[in-house]
Amino acid sequence: MKKEKKKEWVFDINPDKLIPVEVEWADAHSSMEDATITELENMGILITKSVGYLMANNKEKVVLASMLYGTNALDETIMKHYQVIPKGMVRKIIYLKRSSQTNDSGKGGGK
Repeated sequence: MKKEKKKEWVFDINPDKLIPVEVEWADAHSSMEDATITELENMGILITKSVGYLMANNKEKVVLASMLYGTNALDETIMKHYQVIPKGMVRKIIYLKRSSQTNDSGKGGGK
């Protein structure tokens, strides 16, 4: 009897289509602390960097997902740890290259 090959990728998204990116964006911030008008006028913006798989990039938003972890009853990929960043806040998107190096030792990090 022929043994069935185990399916390694269980998601409906082709792993070759997952694009890793770093997004640099200007984040909004607020506080409940007291501040003078001068202090508010001099406040800077927060430059933030987020890394994940690029799920959407259109005139309205950039969507990243950093964790894909299974499928639902319709065999659609389930994602969590996602971010929806308004396009007007995005400064730049850096497309990251995948490394051909793997670490299967179970010890984490490094070579």
